[in-house]
Parts: sequence; structure tokens; C-alpha cells
Amino acid sequence: MKIQVQIELQDYLNAQKLHMRKSNLPFALLGIALFFFVLLNLTMMLFYGTGEYTTYMLIVLIPAGAVLLFRYVLLPRRIRKIFAQQKELHAPIEMELTADALLTSSQYGQAERPWSIFVRWNEDDNVLVIYHSDAMFTILPKRYFSPEQIEEAKAYLQVNQVSAKSARPLWRTCLMFGGVFIIILLCLFMAFQGAMGRWF
Repeated sequence: MKIQVQIELQDYLNAQKLHMRKSNLPFALLGIALFFFVLLNLTMMLFYGTGEYTTYMLIVLIPAGAVLLFRYVLLPRRIRKIFAQQKELHAPIEMELTADALLTSSQYGQAERPWSIFVRWNEDDNVLVIYHSDAMFTILPKRYFSPEQIEEAKAYLQVNQVSAKSARPLWRTCLMFGGVFIIILLCLFMAFQGAMGRWF
């Protein structure tokens, strides 16, 4: 069965967000640590003035602010620019799911990709993303497909031993955020030691 698909900017944004999403656990831990760090430093600043507590705040908050700026401002702008440049995504695409391959056709050309050449897949409520490599993927917007067709595509992938594993193992993500978490804890300890010195 052939299905006419129109990839929109929101589909591309959804796919990129899914591509970057690994686990919410490291972000939750980092957020909790930042909350207590800021709370403690504000308390110390309230009772003892700014001093070294301002330095501790800047050490952590400047990098955290840079990450937020990149994630929620610069990166979406970059994704929009890439989508605007990739003209073939703007044309309607005819997709067909068969037991052997994913067939695509548009005004820019045709492709028949056996399911076995894909390396992994991922999904959320809006898109099914099928990876040719860790950096290249095909987007299937779910609004064009019935739930049965999406399950059929995933079954074809699984039969060909294409898994839903993420490109970066969770332990690496946790290790990276764990390092940041430890730095924040060290800053908290330094701030607490400074406060104890003032009390005693």
C-alpha cells in the first residue's frame, strides 16, 4: 500500500528531539542538584553577603545557562535552517512498506532500502525514525499511518534484527552527567564548609 507523506518542519523538529533524547534520569538528577545548590547559596548570601558564594554560583550557573541557551534557542534555529536547506524534504513523498524494503519516491528520485540496511529505530507519539546510520535517518510521520502499519514497519525491522537501541549507551550519558553532578556536589561542599567556618 502506497502512502503520500508530506514532511513538515514540526516533523523534522520532533525527529531531531527524539534523536537527542536518551534518558530523562540524568537531567532530573542534574536539575535536583542545581536546585539545592542555588537554594543553599542564596541562603548563604542572605545571611553572610555575596563574597565567595557569588563565585560558586557563577561556576555552575554560567555553564548551565550556556547549555539551556544551546538546547532551547540555538539548536532549534539550527534545525530550522537545515530543514529549509534540504529541499527534497519539502516535496511530497510516496512511501510503501513491503516485507522486503521501504520504498520511497518523490520528484527528486526513488529509493528502495531493504530493512536489513537500517541500523536502529526509535519512536514517540508523533514519528517513527528509522536510522541509516547514527547521523542519518528516515522520518515516518505517524499521522499518515495507521497503528497497524507502524507496528508492521517495526515488525519488519525486528525480523531483520534492527533494534530500538539508542546510539549512545545509557551508561555513557549517566557517566557524563554524573561528572557534572559531582562538580556541583563539590561546590555545595565548599559552600557548606565556608558557612561552617563562619558559624564556628
